[in-house]
Amino acid sequence: MNVSRNLILITLSFLISISPIISQTQHSEFLKKYGQTQLATVGNEPITYEQIERAYQKNISKQKPYLYLLNRDSIVDFVKLYSNYRLKVIDAKDKKLDKDSSVQAEIQQNRKILAESFLFEKKLTEPNVNLMLERRNIEAKVAIILTTFEQGPNKDTTSAFKKINEAMDKLKKGENFGAIAREYCDDKDLGNNGGLIEQWITSGKVQREIENAIYETQPGNVYSKIIYTPYAYFIVKVLAKEPRKMVLGGHILVRIQDLNDTLNYKKKVDSILTLIRNGASFEKLAKELSDDKFTADKNGSFDEYYSRSTGFEKNKSQLNPSFENALFTLKDGEISDVVKTNIGFHIIKRYATKNPVLDNERDDLRNLYRKQYYEFDKQAFLDSIYKEMKLSINERNLANLITYIDSNKIKMNLNWADSLPKE
Repeated sequence: MNVSRNLILITLSFLISISPIISQTQHSEFLKKYGQTQLATVGNEPITYEQIERAYQKNISKQKPYLYLLNRDSIVDFVKLYSNYRLKVIDAKDKKLDKDSSVQAEIQQNRKILAESFLFEKKLTEPNVNLMLERRNIEAKVAIILTTFEQGPNKDTTSAFKKINEAMDKLKKGENFGAIAREYCDDKDLGNNGGLIEQWITSGKVQREIENAIYETQPGNVYSKIIYTPYAYFIVKVLAKEPRKMVLGGHILVRIQDLNDTLNYKKKVDSILTLIRNGASFEKLAKELSDDKFTADKNGSFDEYYSRSTGFEKNKSQLNPSFENALFTLKDGEISDVVKTNIGFHIIKRYATKNPVLDNERDDLRNLYRKQYYEFDKQAFLDSIYKEMKLSINERNLANLITYIDSNKIKMNLNWADSLPKE
């Protein structure tokens, strides 16, 4: 195989210099102009850009709609990957493997498996993950009321449903949500807080039934239906919706080490704040005086962007609600007054704000979908096809057939079906 490095680099020069192409018409024009550009040679077979683009379009997990929108290294890697694949195909043909009946049977089986995977990827995984990514532009503040029921094969949901219905009836009459939550919510801590969930919520952070209700409801409104889940009934009220932002912050911490001496710790943090208000450097004081040694080494900065609904970018941990509220109340460059949390007193600085990079979250959401919802959606999809095709299964005949099947034998004997009764 000869993959010309110079040829690839020359081709890359125009691939990565063009502006992003979106429309199908522009893409077709691009292929007319550059499609026959030779990127590699495998044996005597030239490999053109158009061939590689077609192969890229068959890639289920492609990052961008077209190959030329990838970065330079990714384009080179894909060219090499495709060239190696073509080399293996040529080698297989030279060995007459394409004429071998056992190889042909294996190819057909693999095609069937791949076709099934491709179908479910396109019909289920891809659209659901895209929806979750779209929703991740927004985060919501919500309150809930829930009534629970005992789990098990004979679980009785009657009393829980009656209770949640009473709560919904009162809400429809205009009664206060917080008061109803305190009266009816089976999670007493949540109920005592008026049903308010402290953390902001975005896609992938709550059960799908609740998430759908949140994104279908306008701020200030209660979702019109009672939501059933396998462990509880829910009423959901959306309090607020805001664009999701990533914020870079930092702080100076005066840790409370003796609860009997809180006043002195407060005096210390007040004196630090006075210095800052009088022009002293926040970063210098953070390095010298903060009791958070991890951030002190970074001049007070967390050195990592934070979202109210997904936490820090890397470790996903969440800030104390009081700290978080203060951070997101600030504008970039502003410094807060003293904020008290369970560990001490803080002076908080907000450095910068950015929009979330949703492509960086795609893999996590895909894994989440495959783990929690894929099998359920797959069965529902198949059931809809069975219904459309009016497919029915004769359970009696199927049970009789199973008694004749020995899974150990059918793998060894391809003629096992000949031993089955004719009726």
